[in-house]
Amino acid sequence: MAQSRKSAVSRPKLVAENPDPTTGQLEQHEQLEHSGQAGQPEQSADAPTEPQSDTDDIEALWEDDELGDPLTTTHIHQIPIGKPKDFFWVCPDRKYRKKTWVYVHRSENVVGEQYFIVTKAMRAKVPLSRPCTLVTVVDRAGAPRIWPLWSPRPGENDNNAWITARSVAREALTNWVRIAYVSGRNESIAADKGYAPAPDSSKPPALNKMIRLAFGPEGIWHDEENRAYRSCFGKAAKEPDDLASDGEHDDDEDDPNVEDAVS
Repeated sequence: MAQSRKSAVSRPKLVAENPDPTTGQLEQHEQLEHSGQAGQPEQSADAPTEPQSDTDDIEALWEDDELGDPLTTTHIHQIPIGKPKDFFWVCPDRKYRKKTWVYVHRSENVVGEQYFIVTKAMRAKVPLSRPCTLVTVVDRAGAPRIWPLWSPRPGENDNNAWITARSVAREALTNWVRIAYVSGRNESIAADKGYAPAPDSSKPPALNKMIRLAFGPEGIWHDEENRAYRSCFGKAAKEPDDLASDGEHDDDEDDPNVEDAVS
């Protein structure tokens, strides 16, 4: 009797020491869930959102500049003509130098010289025009310039000043050079290595566009109706409003006559 009562008392102890693993895991999991929910407050469906930044309305003012920064984009509106005065580099691309005939006009009322391209149809009427090669040069800042390299007319002899100018231009194809006129000849002053990097030959505009900017709408003489031609050679106006622009060659940047004027 005593042994059977002792066994009955000890049975719950065996159950407590060896619980069902499945039951224990479920109870432990429920306790963890309960403790986690108790540590975190419940989020309401109507919880307030984060406050809006006080600079959002300023950001909405800006527009996307798809074409880039206007302050770093270079626009060329005027191109000088004549021998460069500072260090320069000749554009090595053959398309940036063309042969044509040019008349140089010197007036008491204008500072410097005026240059005019004379087309084939007008060369007989402008005997003072001269053949030349229009060469594109750039300075250290990348600004382009048109430099006429003169040549003798048919039947004339070449002279030392023109020959040496072409020699300096040839040297400037591969180096920064400054030209100096000394005792009837042009001499080159080469810059030291490291003076400046070689210019980017892809940056200058197309030659025809530069010719249009450099010489202007009246700077290419196609016929005797040109106002600049009549002014330079004292031609009388045919009409009272003859000084008004005829508009024939003024605004067409892609005018094929520009290509005909230079070859």
